[in-house]
Amino acid sequence: MEHIHNRLYTAYGLRLASEMELPELMTAMDDGSEPDAWITFADLSEFTANWQPGKKYIADDEKVLIYEPNVAFYCVKHNQIQVMPIKQTEAGQYRLTIIRICCSMLLVRREIAPINAGGVVINGKAYAVIADYGTGQLALEAFMEAGYKLLGDEILAIAMNGKTNELTAYPGYPVAKMFHNEPLPLAGVLEIERANTHQISISQITLLQRVQLFRNQSYLQLILREMNLEKWLFTFATRVALSIPFYQIKQPLIGYSEQRLVHQILYAVSEKEIVSGML
Repeated sequence: MEHIHNRLYTAYGLRLASEMELPELMTAMDDGSEPDAWITFADLSEFTANWQPGKKYIADDEKVLIYEPNVAFYCVKHNQIQVMPIKQTEAGQYRLTIIRICCSMLLVRREIAPINAGGVVINGKAYAVIADYGTGQLALEAFMEAGYKLLGDEILAIAMNGKTNELTAYPGYPVAKMFHNEPLPLAGVLEIERANTHQISISQITLLQRVQLFRNQSYLQLILREMNLEKWLFTFATRVALSIPFYQIKQPLIGYSEQRLVHQILYAVSEKEIVSGML
């Protein structure tokens, strides 16, 4: 196995130094500054020798151990991601786990919340797009066709200013040519669902519904529970719910195109920004 040192990448606002190639990520310039985290191969046998059958992860206040059957063991500790591939494993099999799950654990340690959401750039601000996979993908593709850039299609990292509650969305990794690779203010959440209705409807949801939606979309909920971070997540979700609008968008099962959906979302968002600017 070839170990390649000091390859620099960027994802979720983090600069990552990696021993392995991660072609899914954007490369970062070596400006001489310290990386935010290191990704290395390591011998994790001291943790895995007596691994219980059926156990997928072990978490405590210091580290998270993850087992991906027949692929690899992973250890996320402080600012390190360590990987021990199982013999004959192709690199592509463990790379996505590093990028998605392990990097998400690094974010949580920094009190940044990774959520299951895509992201679209509207008027220079980020909007999280929450939907089931098929509905969300079609909506994001329609936004791109209309000339709007994406921040990602799967995981969005949300950071909060502890003093002002201002929210920032950090992009994940490129999913399309029209990809925005810089953090942006998070201006709202778009929850899109297919419904037995005759026309597209857009409404804002209650504070309690917003908190519940954000918590439900939190990435890796079970591991957060094991790390005793449920209270942190609830507090974070509540502050998000108080800070930005959440739009619930119901799209008819048939008869309305994604292009029409995008048009109505853009109109609703623009109206909200005009009203907010007058207050």
